[in-house]
Amino acid sequence: MLVIHEDAAASYPFLQVASGDALPAFVLAPLKPSSLQLSGWLRHDVAGELLTAAGLELETLKRRARDPAFRAFAIPDATLSASGELVATEVTSHNVIARLRGASRPDEYVLYGAHWDANGRNGPTRAATPCATARSTNATGTAEVLEIARAFVRGPRPGRTVLFAAWTAEEKGLLGAEHYATNPVYPLARTAAVINLDPHVVLRPRGRRADRRRSHGPRAAAGRGRGEPRPARHAGAQPRGRLVLPLRSLPVRGAGRAGDRLPRRTRPRRGWHGGRQRDRRAVQREDYHQTTDEFDPRWTFAGTVQEATVAFELGRSIANDGSWPGWYPGVEYGAVRAASEPERAPAAAK
Repeated sequence: MLVIHEDAAASYPFLQVASGDALPAFVLAPLKPSSLQLSGWLRHDVAGELLTAAGLELETLKRRARDPAFRAFAIPDATLSASGELVATEVTSHNVIARLRGASRPDEYVLYGAHWDANGRNGPTRAATPCATARSTNATGTAEVLEIARAFVRGPRPGRTVLFAAWTAEEKGLLGAEHYATNPVYPLARTAAVINLDPHVVLRPRGRRADRRRSHGPRAAAGRGRGEPRPARHAGAQPRGRLVLPLRSLPVRGAGRAGDRLPRRTRPRRGWHGGRQRDRRAVQREDYHQTTDEFDPRWTFAGTVQEATVAFELGRSIANDGSWPGWYPGVEYGAVRAASEPERAPAAAK
């Protein structure tokens, strides 16, 4: 299987894939057999040339593929040969979870999460170092979770228990969050909401002309969830000068299904990206998952303060008001939520 890469659809450049050849793939143990013998990526222009030579056109095929009746077919006169060796090595990595016990509803939960991992060493790029330090994905989100935890500890004890999770192996396929969803430490049915912080927030300050296209100061937030906390999120965002926009208006595609996998099994998840639209495009194109994504001492961190404050206020509201946010009508996860309703009844009766 070969994926045809499109920068806009993936939200990152082909360079991110092409420079990651040395990075190992991860799967959750135990290793399961697969009928898939080969997977890889094709650059968009190369795929276009291949299809054109066969009398096909990519955009037409994409439209046809939206039809549920569409089936794969062989490309005339196109062949592929490949060889390689697969070596499986067992490794252990960890999720990290902290708990602040609720004062009045300790058996109900609000969960904040951010992935702590990054791709680590990478292929050659413009940077002198081969190590991707991942300041935007996801050092900023991890720092925000830590600061939100500090704010909760310093303030009045919330009614519900608040959990703070640092997920591992997100970059390898959301594996840490998937493991928790399969083996939850705290009941998913009684988790009122999950707030995912993978913000990619733009941190660079406004300054010289050369820096202006990456200027600091988030002014937009893209809503990533499809559940009922949205009005509360809007209420927390708007007074802080944040304009909440639909995902289609920002250069981050597929974000509604990215991040952790917990919402498929439990409560609605909220998450958002911050930053000026033009700044985010530059970051996604030039730094995202690359070795240039490094700390800059000129950052003011005002953007991360805004991100974290909105997340804190939203989570605190849900932790104290006793509500059970649900999914919007038509969202496929609604059936999972409805099936778990009996598990919430004992907690609600207390």
